Amino acid sequence: MKKIFYFFVLIVVLISFASCKPAEKASGQIDDSKAQEIDATMPEPFDKQSEESGGDEREQYFALCNEVLTSISNEFIQEVGADNFDKWLKELPNVDETPTSLLNTPNLYSFIMKFNVNDEKIRAVLEKEMEFYKESNIPGAYTQEGIEILLSRDEAKIMEHFASEYSIVNNGKIYSPQWIYTHTIQAYEAEEIPPELIKEKMELYKDIPFSSKALDALEKKLNSYLQMDLTFNKDAKGTKEETSSETSPAQTASTDAATSSETHNETSVTD
Repeated sequence: MKKIFYFFVLIVVLISFASCKPAEKASGQIDDSKAQEIDATMPEPFDKQSEESGGDEREQYFALCNEVLTSISNEFIQEVGADNFDKWLKELPNVDETPTSLLNTPNLYSFIMKFNVNDEKIRAVLEKEMEFYKESNIPGAYTQEGIEILLSRDEAKIMEHFASEYSIVNNGKIYSPQWIYTHTIQAYEAEEIPPELIKEKMELYKDIPFSSKALDALEKKLNSYLQMDLTFNKDAKGTKEETSSETSPAQTASTDAATSSETHNETSVTD
């Protein structure tokens, strides 16, 4: 009788233990622990020389969106007050946290959402900017299509339209070259980033002034994920670095509004 009782208790314990096991990941569910996995084997991305150069190409390493969206007019800032604007910038995540949402980086969309700027104000300011840029023959202005997309407040559409050419948009998230560089292959898999999207960006990554050691490490990691044997065009990279000190008219017309080392973001303020 005791043996029967002990057997029954054992069955109950085993059932209880099984019920306490972590649930298996459902199909299509992101593994958050893997998605956050940092690749500790990667060397520092830039050597000392490129760190000191201040070239605009290094900004593309961090950028999620293009310069059109990161430019915030002084007229918008005056509407909310410079102190509130500066406080908001400081509240945003540090760039080293590699955000994958536009709301977590300084840009006009996140500004609008934070301060609840109304459509009438947005349209008036941006249309005036469009006219100024046109008269001054400066590239990088909003289009009517871009304004309408911004007014939709649909982050997925805004992300697709204003993404940096170096970033990857996938499954409602946006990944900077910094995210790709610092995360593991397992993180790529957890985020379900299609290999073909990474392959598309490989030739663009050479424009970023990575050190030779960093570029080789990145090439090796991406090829492992792609299961291919692609190589960066190192000669094209060298040519790009030689001309990195040149400044475009649009860059001359904008001033850095987020110089704090806490954010390292490239938001610009326009008059």
